Amino acid sequence: MVFGIPFFGVAIGYGVIAFEQKIKNDKSFETTYYYKDYNSSTIIFYTNELEESYKEYLLTDNATDLFKVQAKMLISENCIEYHLNILNEPNAYKVTEKIRKNTRNKIVYNNSRRDKLTSNINHINLNDYIYKLSLFDDILEDDSNIKLCIKKLPSEKIYKQALPLYIQEYTQRLKVSKVDAEGSTTYYTKQEIWIQNIIKLRSQ
Repeated sequence: MVFGIPFFGVAIGYGVIAFEQKIKNDKSFETTYYYKDYNSSTIIFYTNELEESYKEYLLTDNATDLFKVQAKMLISENCIEYHLNILNEPNAYKVTEKIRKNTRNKIVYNNSRRDKLTSNINHINLNDYIYKLSLFDDILEDDSNIKLCIKKLPSEKIYKQALPLYIQEYTQRLKVSKVDAEGSTTYYTKQEIWIQNIIKLRSQ
């Protein structure tokens, strides 16, 4: 403890401050990224989807809504990268990042918007152990799911199709983790509450 404050808490506090400062000083917000014109209606479609998600992201405060928007952004990015691979782009990931940053910069064009983006990203990062958004990446790696991108299915619809798989995988991993767990179960209680909330929202 440092002056009666748990050191771990202080470390997190400094980590968040440093992260916020990094974003505010990030020159990528003021950079335009160039890449060749692929003349692809699919890439254009999912770039537009990504843009709409960024707009939603800046208006979102509720945790479950924030999760949904973040998931839709991941889906759009995955679809862009997938189509770039179809076009034999050797640097598909890097080009996808350029598209993402250009799209972000189009929407996050002033300090107040950057502050809001920073706040939401902080929330997602600090609670990643609860949300486990990486599961959407795992789900989209399955051919039957990623091929939905070819049909230019909106990210909202792909999200709805992927959500039951996310719930199934999340629940299974939680069961295994709890069996192997030792000591405090607070960590897993938060995850149980989270997945139950997602299940309730899906049934509404």
